[in-house]
Amino acid sequence: MFPAISDVKARDLMRQEMIALRENQTVADAVVQMDKLNRGSVVVLDKSGGLAGIFTERDLVRRVVAKGKDPKKTPLAEVITTKVVQAQDKDEAIKLLELMCEHHFRHIPIFQDKKLVGMVSLKQFFKFFLEKQKSYAA
Repeated sequence: MFPAISDVKARDLMRQEMIALRENQTVADAVVQMDKLNRGSVVVLDKSGGLAGIFTERDLVRRVVAKGKDPKKTPLAEVITTKVVQAQDKDEAIKLLELMCEHHFRHIPIFQDKKLVGMVSLKQFFKFFLEKQKSYAA
């Protein structure tokens, strides 16, 4: 394996460009943006701009499609995950991976103090570790 994996922080993995929608926007709005930008999640903001929850592909399948809801009429507020596990940008990446495995999710919002600054997905972990492995194999 590669040395100093504990030195990798959330900020090293996170994607700063996130899709952020409001609670009153529809599932269809979220899906269009997710498809357009090839993302698996959307952060959902409340009226004051704070984090209300997260909407993921899994939420789409389980809370919309499986329940027969109309994506064009269903507001995100009805189907988002509101108990969102969050991390800080200075947290060790391995801690994030442990949280994601323990709670069975693929996306975790990253904060700098109280400000939402990015998102880490399992895909970012895979890309990061593959790149590191290639650099150590060379």
